[in-house]
Amino acid sequence: MLNSRDFNGSAEFVRKQLSRILSSHEFKNSQVVSRFLEFVVEEVLAGRANEIKEYTVGVKALGRSPDFNPQFDALVRIHAGRLRRMLREYYNGNTSSEPLQIDIPKGSYVPVFKLLDTTNIAQASVKSTNGIGGEYQNGLYRKATVAVFPFHNLSADDSKNYFAEGIGEQLCVELARFEHLSVISYYSTYKLAAETDGREMHKLFDIDYAITGSTHFFDGLVQINVQLMLAESNAVLWSQSFTRQFNPDAVLGLQQDIFEQVLSKVADEDGIIARDITNAAATRKKSISGVYDAVYLYFSFRGRYDQESFENAKIAVERAAVLDPNNALICSLLSRLYLLNYIFRTIPDPDDLQKGKALIEKALWLDANCQYAYKALACLDTFAHWPYP
Repeated sequence: MLNSRDFNGSAEFVRKQLSRILSSHEFKNSQVVSRFLEFVVEEVLAGRANEIKEYTVGVKALGRSPDFNPQFDALVRIHAGRLRRMLREYYNGNTSSEPLQIDIPKGSYVPVFKLLDTTNIAQASVKSTNGIGGEYQNGLYRKATVAVFPFHNLSADDSKNYFAEGIGEQLCVELARFEHLSVISYYSTYKLAAETDGREMHKLFDIDYAITGSTHFFDGLVQINVQLMLAESNAVLWSQSFTRQFNPDAVLGLQQDIFEQVLSKVADEDGIIARDITNAAATRKKSISGVYDAVYLYFSFRGRYDQESFENAKIAVERAAVLDPNNALICSLLSRLYLLNYIFRTIPDPDDLQKGKALIEKALWLDANCQYAYKALACLDTFAHWPYP
């Protein structure tokens, strides 16, 4: 029986398993998927896991030109879906004889490695050869994934189609500001929406949530209908209609007003997606784990504000900061937890205040646009001189 001592982070051990997979009939018949898998595995073993991005896979593994733009070309995402399915099929028939499982978690292109035996799967970690990057564990980069489907103009006047199309595209851009969400390129959903529904998109792109809607123009007004759905079932989680005066010269302001309301309802840390994940049954939220499970434990604390949920969130986010120390979102949330601990303790600990300050600085250094870092900074500015009792 294999255990973690047998593995020891051996690159050769991983390469032997990679060779077995690439020699199988299915992978021999798909050179594109084989190149994809070989490239990402070798990048991890070379200590470059943090460089595995959609662009680098497209250019270095799949032969796209240097001007490849993932925003307008879904090639990598499509082949990533194929690769995940082929790996599942490979191990479904071979788990009893395979010493190591190679997997590509949803929401990431970074492979993870698990030791296998005949009775259970044990998580293994691979340390990068240059000591950078820490452990790569299942779910480390798995966020809740959202796709925005095209909005449809239900009016007879086709000249207003541009307005509906602009809502979908810009909403996708605005959603990308929320670091706890992964957002599928609008171009990908725009091309495929006419041929598939949310459930098919869920299978193709591993999406969890879909946003879509419609517009209707009448009597100088525009009605904008927005829906948030569970992609797996097409069940509607939230819907709302907005009716506004329509002025062609003030379209951007009108859209921005709608975006702010939709995003605060749907995507914010107190929004519907965060609440749905924290309250979901284990079978639905099992795919969101590791670092981002800690994020949603923090959001759960925000909804309850009790001691138990605070402690659970603090432990989880501290662990996430060890696993992924250069994650601006994690640094920001941990800073807020330390600041809250400083504010509400009977005898405040100055170390909590200093830790909170340092983490805010680190978060902003990592990502100058991290909105959660600025929220933490606002908290610090408000309570930095909180008096001792």
